[in-house]
Amino acid sequence: MKHSVFWQLALYGGLTLLQKGMGFILLPITTRYLSLAEYGTLELMVLTLTLASLFEISSGALPKMAAEQKSNGHKLLSSAVKLSASYGLLVAAVCWLLVMSNPFDLYRLISWQQAALLALCVWLMMVLYPLQVWLRIKNKPEHYCLLVGSQTLVQASVTLYGLSAGWGINAILIAGVVANLAAACLALALLHREWRVAVDSKLVKDIVSYQSRLIGASLALFVLYGLDRMMISHWLGPQVLAQYGIMLKLTEVIAVCFAVFEMWWGPKRFQLAGTAAGRDSLVAVHQLVLVLLMAGLLLVSAIAAPVMQWLLPPDYLGGITWLPAMLVVLGSRLSTSILDFGCYTQAKPVWLTRINGGYAIIAIPALAWAIPQWGVPGLLVVSAILYGSRLVVFSYLSQRLLPLDYQFNRLIALAVTSAAILLLQPLISPWLTGLLVTTWLLTALAVLLRHRVTLSFDTLTNLR
Repeated sequence: MKHSVFWQLALYGGLTLLQKGMGFILLPITTRYLSLAEYGTLELMVLTLTLASLFEISSGALPKMAAEQKSNGHKLLSSAVKLSASYGLLVAAVCWLLVMSNPFDLYRLISWQQAALLALCVWLMMVLYPLQVWLRIKNKPEHYCLLVGSQTLVQASVTLYGLSAGWGINAILIAGVVANLAAACLALALLHREWRVAVDSKLVKDIVSYQSRLIGASLALFVLYGLDRMMISHWLGPQVLAQYGIMLKLTEVIAVCFAVFEMWWGPKRFQLAGTAAGRDSLVAVHQLVLVLLMAGLLLVSAIAAPVMQWLLPPDYLGGITWLPAMLVVLGSRLSTSILDFGCYTQAKPVWLTRINGGYAIIAIPALAWAIPQWGVPGLLVVSAILYGSRLVVFSYLSQRLLPLDYQFNRLIALAVTSAAILLLQPLISPWLTGLLVTTWLLTALAVLLRHRVTLSFDTLTNLR
C-alpha cells in the first residue's frame, strides 16, 4: 500500500519520538531509583553501546545500494543481515573485552555479568539494524510500526519492573537485551522471504567497501561526541558525568526530532540528487529543517530550567548552566549532518573519514588538556570551536562535490542570531521571552524560505 509523505512522516516521527525519547520520558523514574554515581555508571554503559553501534557494517550502505538498484532486493537484504550477524559477534566480543580491561576508572564498577549483557545487546542491535532500515526503504510502515512499538513497549515494561524490584542498573541492561531480542525475532519473521535467500559475495564486498568508510568517519566523530564523556568519567568522576549526561538527555529532545527527519529523508535524498527539480527539493527541505533546528534550540533553552526543576531531584540539576553552550554545539553538529550530503554521493565517501579523522586527531589532545584544567566549561569551548569549524569545512567540500543553491547569507545571519540569543539568554531575558523569540524565529523562517518550499512541493510529495 502506498502512503502519502505526510502520513509516513507522522508515523515514523511518532515512533522515533517514542523510541528515542523513552529514556527522557523515564528520566524522573530512573533518577529516583539510581544514585548520582549509579546514573554516571549507566551513562558510561550507554556510551559504550553507542561506540559499539558505530561499527555496524551494513545498514548505512543499504539506502544508496537499493536506490541504485544494483541487485535483486532479496539478495541485498540477505547479504546485509548475514554479514551483520556474523560480524556482530566479533564486535560484541571486543566490547566485552574493552569493558573488562578497565581503560577508564569508572569501568571498574561494571561486573563481568553486566559486561556480558552489554555485549549481547550489541550483537542483537547489529542483527536488527539492517532489518529496520529495509522496512523503511521498502515503505512498510505497518510492519515498522509493529516492530518499533513492540520493542519500545517491552523495554519500558522490563525497565519499570526491574527498577521497582530493586535490580538497579541491571534492570536497564536486561530490558535492553529482552527488547532487542524480541524486535530481532519479529523483524526476521516479517522479512523471512527476503533474508533467507543465498548470500551474494559481490554484494557483501560492495557493502563492506561503502560502509567501511562510514565506520571510519563515525569513529572519528565519536571522538568528538563520545570521548568527552569518557574523559569526564575519568577525570571528574561519575557525579559530574551524571549531571552532564542529564543535560545531554535534554538536548536529545532536539536530536530525536532531527532523527525523525533523517529516518524518512535519508533514503529519499539520493532519489532527488540526480535531477534539477530534485536538487531544488533538496535545498528547500534542507533550509526548512536548518531554521526549524535553530528555533528548536531556542525553545529548549527557554523552557529547560523550569521543566528540569519540576522533573528531577536537586542533585541532578548541577549542569543546567552548561545547557546554552551545549545547544550551540549540538546545532553545529546537526547542521553538518544536513550540509554534508554531497560527501555521501560519492561511490567511496572517503572525505567523511579524512575530515572526521583529522578533527579526531585534534580533539583528543585538546580535550585531554581542557577537561582536567577547566572541567566541563573548557570542554564546551573546545567542542564549539571544533564543531563550528567542521561545519564550515564540510559545507564547503559538499558544495564542491554537489553544488546546491542554498541561501547561505540568510542562513548564516539566522545562525549567528540564534547562537547569540542562546548564549545571552540567561543574562538578558526570562524563559518566557526566550519562548517568544523562538516563535518569532520560526515565523521568520516561513516567510524567508516560503518561495523555495513552494517551488519543489510537488516533487517532494510525490516521493515514495
